[in-house]
Amino acid sequence: MKETVFQLITGVVVIIVGILVILKTNMLFPFSEGFTFKHVALYFIAVMLIGGGIKKICLLFFKKEKG
Repeated sequence: MKETVFQLITGVVVIIVGILVILKTNMLFPFSEGFTFKHVALYFIAVMLIGGGIKKICLLFFKKEKG
């Protein structure tokens, strides 16, 4: 039970960090400068974080019990 709660909290935190990376990217590098490699790299990192958090939560709730 303790491990399950820790995994859930970790997944939620990773999703929140991904969302914050997207928001911070918009603040630091506005689109008036143009869409550069910085934008692509930071958005890619954000998408990977959000996807990893969702995967962690889905595997936690939808994994099949052995036996």
